[in-house]
Amino acid sequence: MDKAQRHDANPLDGIWIFIVGDLFIFGSYFVTYALWRNWQHDVFLSAQRNLNLGFGLFNTMVLLVSSWFLAAALKAMRAADWDTSGRWTLATMACGLVFVVSKISEWTVEVGHGFVFTSNMFSQFYFWTTGVHLLHVLFGLLALFRLYLEVKDPTCRNVATAESAAAFWHMVDLLWLVIFALMYLTR
Repeated sequence: MDKAQRHDANPLDGIWIFIVGDLFIFGSYFVTYALWRNWQHDVFLSAQRNLNLGFGLFNTMVLLVSSWFLAAALKAMRAADWDTSGRWTLATMACGLVFVVSKISEWTVEVGHGFVFTSNMFSQFYFWTTGVHLLHVLFGLLALFRLYLEVKDPTCRNVATAESAAAFWHMVDLLWLVIFALMYLTR
């Protein structure tokens, strides 16, 4: 395969393989969580009281808004409005950073109240799931930063690359919606 063929390859192909694999892994984990929740319902219900629904709702809203901002960035990019796309991309990144700070703050409060990874099975599921999700957010922020640099450099602008970053970011948001429902809302 020559350089031109490699350049023309659709980056969405690879990201979709990654997303499907990631969703399969998280899906398997969610099923395992549901089974353990069924086996230790009282423990899970009691441990859930350690979570702050306000933090969970705030984090959910931040990620939903970030997805809207990123959709606006892609729309501007497709219209070749690079300045607007750059601003929306920065707004998306700001939301991602707010989520990171909020999640770490939430963990700090929980640990301060004695709710730690080793407290019980629910806490192990909670801290592992939200921790792995936070790693995905950080990776997504790196992808968004790369996207921002591409938007600012006229020689690097590539909508397909932007769509790959957006697909990953939206998957991260989708995962959070499931995590929020399972960990914070399901009784």
